Amino acid sequence: MQQAGIPTGSTRPFGYKDDKRTLEPAEAAALRKTVERILTGASPRAIAADCNKQGLTTTRGNGWSKETVKQVLRNPRICGYRSRKVREFNPETGTESVRVEPVLDDDGEPVKGQWSSIISVTDWEAVTEIIGRNPEPGDAYNARKYLGSGILRCDKNGCGSHLRAQKAPASRKKPEGFFYYTCPDKRSGYGCGGVRISGPETDEALKMLVISKHEEEAEDRQATGVPEEWEGENELARIREDIDDWTERREQRLVSKERFFAFLAKSEATERRLVNERNEWRRPVLRAKGEPIDLRGEWGDLDFVEKRAYVEKTLLTVLVASAIRLGGPVRDRLTPIYRGED
Repeated sequence: MQQAGIPTGSTRPFGYKDDKRTLEPAEAAALRKTVERILTGASPRAIAADCNKQGLTTTRGNGWSKETVKQVLRNPRICGYRSRKVREFNPETGTESVRVEPVLDDDGEPVKGQWSSIISVTDWEAVTEIIGRNPEPGDAYNARKYLGSGILRCDKNGCGSHLRAQKAPASRKKPEGFFYYTCPDKRSGYGCGGVRISGPETDEALKMLVISKHEEEAEDRQATGVPEEWEGENELARIREDIDDWTERREQRLVSKERFFAFLAKSEATERRLVNERNEWRRPVLRAKGEPIDLRGEWGDLDFVEKRAYVEKTLLTVLVASAIRLGGPVRDRLTPIYRGED
C-alpha cells in the first residue's frame, strides 16, 4: 500500500476530506497560508494561537499547539508524497521517538500518493528546513530568564563585560519582580561594577530596537526587486537528468558498477548542495514577496523563548553606558550593534 501510494489511517488528515484524497478547501487554504507565514518569519506558536482564536480545530476537534502545527507541516503528504512513521528507541534514555518520512521506491525516489498535493515539494523542503525535519525530544528550553541576558555589555572603557540580571533589594522599595542589569563587581574578576540600568525599561527598549529593525528590513525588502528564478535551477535540472541517464545506462550494462557508483556519489552530493542552496534562496525571496509578519502586533502573543530568538537573531550585542543624569531615558544609554553590520 505504501509503494502504491494508497492512503491509510482511521483519521482524515488535516486539509483533506474523509476519502483522504480530495482537498478540503478551507483547511487546504489555511495550510498554504501557514506555510507562507512560516517562510516569512512567523512562529508555529503564533500560528497555533491564531488558529485557536479563529475557532479552527484539528481533525480530531482539538485546539492547536506549536507541536501540532509542526507535526502537520513535517508530514510529506501535504506536498503529495506517501509517508510512513518511523519509530526509534534510544537505549540510553529508554525513550521512543516517532518521525514521519517519505516512502521511497526501488530507485530511491519518493512515492507519489494517490491524492492532491496542498503545497509544492520545494515549499515543503523549505518549511521543514526552518522548523526541523524531526520532532524535538521535548519543548525547547532556554536557560536565559531575562531578555537582555547575554546581549548587554558594559560600555565603560576597558570593560565590555556582559551585564547580569539582579533582583532589586527590598530596601529600594521597587515593584514585585523589579530587577536591574548590572556590570559584575571588580572583586568578581568579571567586570568593573560601574554600570547599572533598569531591567524592565531596558527590556522594553530591546523590544523596540528589534521591532524597528524588523520593520526597516521589511520596507527594504519591499523596495528591492527579487529575481523570478533561482540561478541554479538549470544546473540542478541538469544534474538530475544526468543521474537519470547514467541510471538507465547502468541498467543496460553500458557502464561498469565502479564508474556508475563513483559518478552517483559525486552527483548526489552536488544535488544535495544545490537543493540546500535553493532552500536558502527561497526563504528571503518568499519574505520579500509575501506579506511581512506584523511583529509589533504579535509581540505580546509570543512566549519568552520566541522573543529571545528574535532578539538574538537581530542584535549581536548592545552596549550600555553609564547614566549621565538620574532619570534620563534608558534608550539614550544603549548602543545597538546589529547582526550583519560591519
